[in-house]
Formats: sequence, C-alpha cells, structure tokens
Amino acid sequence: MDDKLITIAEFQNDIEAQMARMTLESNGIKAVVVGEGLLWISPKAGIPKVEVKVLACDAEKSKQIINAQEQQSKNQKQPELDGSDG
Repeated sequence: MDDKLITIAEFQNDIEAQMARMTLESNGIKAVVVGEGLLWISPKAGIPKVEVKVLACDAEKSKQIINAQEQQSKNQKQPELDGSDG
C-alpha cells in the first residue's frame, strides 16, 4: 500500500479547500488540508496556496471527484440566458 500523501488540488482560501476535503470524505476518501491560516500569518508573503492532500492510492479518483465538483460549481454560477424576465 502506498501511504505517501499527494497534493491533488490547490486553493486560494481555506473555505474552498475544506469544501473539497468534505466532498472527498463523503465519497470515502480520507483527505487533509495543508496551509490553513497562512494568509493571516503572512499576508505580504504573496498568495499562499491551501493544499488538499490524499493518499497516493486515492489520488486519481480524488482528482476526478474534485474536477466534477468544480465543473458543477461553474455550471451553477452561469446566469440563465433564456431571455425571460423572471
């Protein structure tokens, strides 16, 4: 069993990273968030990335789940262009 942790996603903030972690865990994949709170510690050091890591054996499935979640979020944010007024 490969127990090495692999970064499968990077986010600009803790909230997005925690949402990804929760999505993975709801799909049976244990995940950890690394880098939480760094923006508050050192805001002038650039934009730190908050990483979501999983075991190497779960990396491919995790990436698929995160990609599907991101695609779903993008689809929900797009305005309807059907021309109706309400």
